[in-house]
Amino acid sequence: MKKLFLLLLFTGFFVSSYSQPSSKADNIRVILESTGVIDQSMAVMKNSLNSYLSSGSKMQQSVCVDISKELNVNSLIEMIIPIYDKYYSEKEIRRLAEFYVNPTAKEKMYVSPKLTAESIVAGQEWAKTGAKKIMLKLQNEKFEEDLKQ
Repeated sequence: MKKLFLLLLFTGFFVSSYSQPSSKADNIRVILESTGVIDQSMAVMKNSLNSYLSSGSKMQQSVCVDISKELNVNSLIEMIIPIYDKYYSEKEIRRLAEFYVNPTAKEKMYVSPKLTAESIVAGQEWAKTGAKKIMLKLQNEKFEEDLKQ
């Protein structure tokens, strides 16, 4: 009986230390952290405060200190959690959390801005080439129409 108890205790400890976050909110926190939302939000806040300080007096510096204390990242996370909760089921949130912690997803997030930028350039080139072809066609049709008259 003692061995069974110890085995269950050990198994429970092992499983709990390696399990997924227990609640939907915890999984949303995992998503926010894994996708860089937290870091980006903090960077935006710091950049905004630094811009404000660059023009600054001591009074402005003390205001920035107060702002940075008041606007901590946890309060932002707590405001974002209900938004995710509104649009995703618990199962979807769990799957997203599992996805975003894997290395392939991290690579995708790293590469996506580059892919987007290059795709925009390719789309612009495609549109420009298409527009030239259309303009030539319209000019040729106009020329042919003028010849018929």
